[in-house]
Amino acid sequence: MIRHLLSCCLALLFFTACSLQRDFAPQNSLAHPHGINLPDPSSIPYLDLHGEWSVRRDDGRAQDSLPPAPRVIGVPANWYTEGLDYAGAVLYERRFFLPKLSADTLLRLVFEGVDYEAEVWLNGKLLGKHTGYFQPFSFVVNEFVQFGAENVLRVRVNSPNEHPDNWSLRKRLVKGIFGHHDTRPGGAWSVRGQDANTGGIWGNVYVSASQSIALESVECTPLLDSTYTQSIVCLRTAIRSQSRKRVMMHFAAKDASGAITEHTPKECLLQAGLNVVYDTLRVHKPRLWYTHDVGQPHLYTLSTQVYDSGHTQTTKQAPLSTRTDKFGIREIRYDQNTGEWRLNDKRLFLRGTNYIGTQFLSTMNRTAYNRDAVLMLQANINAVRVHAHIARKEWYDACDSLGLLLWQDFPLQWGYADDAEFVQTASNQVRDMIHSAYNHPSIAAWCLHNEPPFDADWMQYKYPNYSPQQNAALNTILTRIASSLDATRYVHPFSATREHHWEGWYFGSWTDYSKPVTEHLVTEFGAQALPSLATLETILGEKPTLPSNDAAWKKWDYHNFQRHETFDFAKVAMGASVEEFVRNSQEHQRRVTELAAESYRLQRYAPVGAIFQFMFVEAWASMNWGIVDYMRNPKPAYDALREAYRPTLIASTLDSASGNVNVFVVNDRWQAFPKAHLHYTLEMNGRLVAQTHLPLLVPADAKVAASFTHLQEYGRYRLEATLLNDNGDTLSRRSKSIDYQPSRTKPQ
Repeated sequence: MIRHLLSCCLALLFFTACSLQRDFAPQNSLAHPHGINLPDPSSIPYLDLHGEWSVRRDDGRAQDSLPPAPRVIGVPANWYTEGLDYAGAVLYERRFFLPKLSADTLLRLVFEGVDYEAEVWLNGKLLGKHTGYFQPFSFVVNEFVQFGAENVLRVRVNSPNEHPDNWSLRKRLVKGIFGHHDTRPGGAWSVRGQDANTGGIWGNVYVSASQSIALESVECTPLLDSTYTQSIVCLRTAIRSQSRKRVMMHFAAKDASGAITEHTPKECLLQAGLNVVYDTLRVHKPRLWYTHDVGQPHLYTLSTQVYDSGHTQTTKQAPLSTRTDKFGIREIRYDQNTGEWRLNDKRLFLRGTNYIGTQFLSTMNRTAYNRDAVLMLQANINAVRVHAHIARKEWYDACDSLGLLLWQDFPLQWGYADDAEFVQTASNQVRDMIHSAYNHPSIAAWCLHNEPPFDADWMQYKYPNYSPQQNAALNTILTRIASSLDATRYVHPFSATREHHWEGWYFGSWTDYSKPVTEHLVTEFGAQALPSLATLETILGEKPTLPSNDAAWKKWDYHNFQRHETFDFAKVAMGASVEEFVRNSQEHQRRVTELAAESYRLQRYAPVGAIFQFMFVEAWASMNWGIVDYMRNPKPAYDALREAYRPTLIASTLDSASGNVNVFVVNDRWQAFPKAHLHYTLEMNGRLVAQTHLPLLVPADAKVAASFTHLQEYGRYRLEATLLNDNGDTLSRRSKSIDYQPSRTKPQ
C-alpha cells in the first residue's frame, strides 16, 4: 500500500515538474516566480512599509522624477476607501531607511496584493511588473537598496475601467465580481457599472531579510492509503539562494495535540536563483480534516528549516531560513456520474451558499472573515462557493480552522477577450490562484468561469455581436492547466446557467422550486430582499420612503435593487408604506429560500449532491440577494435557511391533487438513529387537524419516508414536528406553513 502511495506521489510530482519551466518563468521582467505563496512576515525579520504613502494621478510613463504629491493615502488600502474615486494609474511613493546588514543577507521587497497592474521602482531602478489583483509577489532588491541612507520606493498602480470597446462582453481585466457583476455599485448593466474602482495597494508591503537564502513556498500534497491510517505528504519547496550552496533541509509536522512527525534532514545543492526541491513526509495515523458538521477540522503545522551543509542536531547551529505553513490531511472526491461528494471516503451532501465578503479587500481581516464564517456555521452551512473572485488569505485560514468546505471560483464573470494576449494573462493567473491557495484543506474544487458566453444563450439578446463559441477555447485551456497543477481536487470547467435556478426571479414562478431538477449541482438559487429600515436608511443616506419618481427609483437601482424582477416575476406587492414593502420583500425571500432548500434536500442524490444559496451577505451598501445585509444583520431568510439546512431535517411535501401531506426525515449525518421518535401536529386556524407519534428508524446519510396525512379541506395549515432520539433528546424541530388551495398544483 505504501508503494502505491509513493507511485501516486511520484506521478503528482511528475505533473508538477512538467510545468516548472512555465510556472516559474518571469513575467514581464518580474523578479519573482509565478504562483509563489510568499512567507508570513510575522515569522521572519522584516521592515513593514504600511502607513502613509504619497500619491498622485499618473497618466504618463516618465519615472525619473516625482512632482510633489497633492495628497497622502493609507497603505494597505483600496484607494476608493481612502476617498480616491478614480479609475486609472496612480503613482505611489514611500521613503524608508535600512541599516547596514551583513553581506550574506538576502533582501526581498514583498507585496501581498496590488490591484491591478504594478510597476515597481526602487531608487530609480525598475524592479519589474506584475499583473493581477489577488496574487502576492516579490523582488530581490540587494543590488538596488542603499544601506544607511534613504531609499525611495515608487509603485505605479494601474486599475483602469474596461475600455468601451471591450465593455462588457469582451473584458480584458481578470477581476471577476470586482469589475463586472450584479452586486457591484451601479449593478452589472448600467452606465455606472464600473463605479467605485477597486484599485490600489490593498495588501501589506514589507522588506524581508534572511541569511543568504529564502524559503518562498512549501506546497503540501497529502495522500492517504485505502485504510486512511497512513499518509504520505509530498512536499514541493521553492527556495531562493544568493549563490551556489549546499544546505540541509529539515521538515517537521505537528498536529494540534503536539504530536510531531519529523523528517530526516536532507542535503541539497542549491544553485543561484530559484530552486525547487521535492521530498516526502510520512504521517502515521493522521488526524484527518473534516467539515464542522461531521467531524473536526484537524490541521497540521509544517515547520521548514534550512541549515548550512553538515548541520547536526548537536551543533545547535541557527537556521539560515525558516517558515511555517498550515495544511490538512484529507481526501476529497467528486463523482460526476452520481453527483456524490466524498470526504475521506464518506459521502457528504453539500449545504452551501455563495459568498462575496466585500467589494474592497483591504476592509476585511481575520476577525471580519471569522464573523461571517461563524454566521454560516450557525446556519448549518457546510460549504461555500467563493463567487467569481479570490478573497484574502485570512478567509481561507478561517475556513480551514472552522471546517467549511470551499468551492473556489476563478475571477472570470461572463465575457472576455479571446486573443492570445488575454489567454496568456488568464493562464498565468490560474496558475497563481492554485499555487497561492494550494495548502488550504478547505478548498475542494476549482471552477474556471461563471456563466461564460458559450454557455449563456441569453447574451444573444443583449449583444448584437454575440458569438456562441466565445471563450470556449479559453475555458478548455484553463481547465487543462488547473487539472495538470492539482490532481487532488475536482476541476469544474465552468458554472453553467443550467446550474443556476432563478425560478420566480428571472423566469417562471417561485413555486416551481418544488419541481424536480436534473442537475447534480445547483450552484445558485435565491431571491432579493430589502434590508431592515435602519439599514436601508444607512444605504440611502436619508429616511427611507417609497420611491415616487424615476429619480428616486434610480437611486435604488444603483444599490442593486431590481424593479422588473421584483414586481413582474416575483410579484412582490409594494404596499402602502416602506415598512410594508420591506416586510413583503423579506417574506418573499424567506419562502423562496425555505421551499428551494427543502426541495433540493429531498432530492439528495436523486440527482442533487450540492446546493449553493445565492447570496450570503451583501458586499457593500446595497439591497440585493444577501440573507444577511451589509451591516451583518440577518434577514428572515437567514432563519429559513438555517431551518432548511438542519443536518437532520423534518421535511414535507403536499400533493395538491390528493390532499396528502407527506412527511420525511432527511439525515445528512454520518450517525444513524435506530430508535428515533417522530411527533407532529397539523393545525388550521388553531384547530388540531391531525396528530401523529411514531417510532422511526433513521439510517445515517439517508432520506426516510415517515408518514402522510390526508387533508379534508382547503386552507392554510401549520405543521409542528419534533424528532427525538431514544434518550428523548431533540434531534430536529420543524415549524412551517402548508397552503392547500384548489388552484395550486405544487406545494408552498
